Amino acid sequence: MIRIEWSNMAVSSPGQATRREIARGIEKLAGTQKQLVRIEQILGLGLSRRAVNDRVASRSLFRVHEGVLALHPPPYSRHQLYLAAVYACGRGTFISDTAAAWLLGATESPPSLPILTNRTGAGRTSKDFEVHRRAVDPRDVFKWHGIPCTRPERTVLDCASCLGVEQLEELLMALDSKKPRLDRDRLEQLVRAGTGKRGIRNLRMLITDDPKETDSVNERRMLRICRRYGIPEPETQYPVGAGGNDYRADFCWPELRLIVECDSWRWHGGKLKTEDDKDRDQLLTIAGWIIVHFTRNQIRLRPEVVGPRLAALTRR
Repeated sequence: MIRIEWSNMAVSSPGQATRREIARGIEKLAGTQKQLVRIEQILGLGLSRRAVNDRVASRSLFRVHEGVLALHPPPYSRHQLYLAAVYACGRGTFISDTAAAWLLGATESPPSLPILTNRTGAGRTSKDFEVHRRAVDPRDVFKWHGIPCTRPERTVLDCASCLGVEQLEELLMALDSKKPRLDRDRLEQLVRAGTGKRGIRNLRMLITDDPKETDSVNERRMLRICRRYGIPEPETQYPVGAGGNDYRADFCWPELRLIVECDSWRWHGGKLKTEDDKDRDQLLTIAGWIIVHFTRNQIRLRPEVVGPRLAALTRR
């Protein structure tokens, strides 16, 4: 666990500090805090509240939120706005939900306002940010880009309440391919403990071996591709046997001995182990089947690539 420091960094004799020493102290603080300082930090350096207000009036300091100041005028970067919101809401506050997903690099579009979490819901009425009242295990919070933030596993859990199945799976796949890497064991612990929470059913479905709803969505996509390119429609969830084992193929053309598997986050690293899938593919190949893998993103985002390739396979 990373401790989030809120030290005031006061000088040894604040009452005797010179203006130059105070200015250097403010710059030193702001240099490690994205050019932001909290009011209590400045007071600890020897300035009075009146002196702080005077500096704001003279535009040597700039008020971002009540109790949070910047060394330069707006505009502010999104990272600065996120950290300023954390400071404004006080100790125990951190970026969460879709704002954390963006901060972790898992989404391209951030929410319109910073989204935060703390135990009290402090600041939740602000027009500048949204705050959720939750108790979060300290091990699920860390600093990323110098900003207190939920870890990937907790971020997924929180986002499950506002994302659909497809968006949630995209988030899982994105977080699983970036640093800090998604801790699958911790995610499963959080999901087990989250029974009854909004969206938990979708998340549980995505990390187990029975994603019925996602399969039905993907089946509709595959059928649209088949109709578009004049490809015979496949059988879905087709039972096949090989090496004394029974399997189910995502999409199958039995008369062509062709199987198409749709690889997802679940397939790449959920409870189905990669070794088991390779073993299955080998046994099916020995039994005379052709197995081709497409990713969910290929089928969803690149039908113009999947269609011609699938047409070539079925013409074979």
